[in-house]
Amino acid sequence: MKVAILEDSPEDLHILTRACDAWARDFGTQITYDHFSSGEKFLTRFQPGCYQMIFLDIYMEDLTGIDVAKYIRKRDMECLLVFVTTSTEHVWDSLPLHPFDYLVKPCRAERVAQVLSEAAKAIPQHLASLELTCGRQKITVPHNDLISLEADRHHAIVTAVKKEPMRCYIDSFTSLWNTLREDNRFIQCNRGIILNMDHIEKMGDSEFIMKNGQSFPIRQNNRNEVVQTFLNYQYERARKCSKRYL
Repeated sequence: MKVAILEDSPEDLHILTRACDAWARDFGTQITYDHFSSGEKFLTRFQPGCYQMIFLDIYMEDLTGIDVAKYIRKRDMECLLVFVTTSTEHVWDSLPLHPFDYLVKPCRAERVAQVLSEAAKAIPQHLASLELTCGRQKITVPHNDLISLEADRHHAIVTAVKKEPMRCYIDSFTSLWNTLREDNRFIQCNRGIILNMDHIEKMGDSEFIMKNGQSFPIRQNNRNEVVQTFLNYQYERARKCSKRYL
């Protein structure tokens, strides 16, 4: 597992890495660390996909862990972010950044082990992807990057992070939905429209507004079911984050 640790306290760094090493020995795996004592130093080295997990100290002298996480999420939606802090007051500020977990200082070895064990299980699912045929090319798009998929006869217009909308061949929209519905991030908000709820900015009376500015209508037939599915997902995500943090 490739891990970055942003921590400006040598003592807290020692406690965290010692706990990580103990878990790695027990789990029979290896963790490779890159340590950064400031957010600025980390950002000079960061590249999308270079870390599977990043531990972020929220309180640092230059950039806060929240600031660094905002930058990371603009370029990488796949890595697991774990905030490390002395206070729980920023838990709600961090929710839009899709944190995986939280650690409260001083980090207890059993909590670190719990986070790493859950991460080891989550990483394969976290990197789930969809194979698409666009023209003569086959491409793979991580579920994390999928924003919206719209039916267009035997094709789907696929919008993904950092990509222009793609017109991809599909067997049927039903089969596409049956593939994606196993991932609870996706919702069919209207006939022939699938959205990734992680990329929804807000919900209006009759539409979803995406973070990239797109808007999609909410079907009027069974509208309450669509709305409730979205609210349940948001509530469950917030509940898991607050439970881990506390």
